[in-house]
Amino acid sequence: MTEEKLHCVYALIESQRLHPHEEYEEDKIQEVLKDIIHRKCVCEPVLVDDTHMVILNGHHRYESLKRLKVRYIPVFLVNYDSDDIKVERWPNAKDHVSKEEVIRRGISGQLYPPKTSKHMFSFHIEPVKTKLEILY
Repeated sequence: MTEEKLHCVYALIESQRLHPHEEYEEDKIQEVLKDIIHRKCVCEPVLVDDTHMVILNGHHRYESLKRLKVRYIPVFLVNYDSDDIKVERWPNAKDHVSKEEVIRRGISGQLYPPKTSKHMFSFHIEPVKTKLEILY
């Protein structure tokens, strides 16, 4: 019996369809914004649960792109139920973290503070550069 590999599907998704589960840090937003504007591209898609469209990784990229008023966000869609994705909390975080809670917070809008959840993947995702101009 062979173990099934997790599928990551690259897509351009309308920004309003995505749901963050964590707040962001303003300093980091400014840093990411400068990088995207300088490079004229997004070097790494946002990682998103394919069922609920909750952002798992890439909150600062998502918020930066929203501020640039793009229509589409480059994403990798993944099955969050997969055992290839684990979540725990960062050492300084106080809130309980689980996959169910990440989804609940994303759907409800009751966001975790920044750097609460830490997602780990047992697979490698190749970066995909997406030109900024096609996101409008």
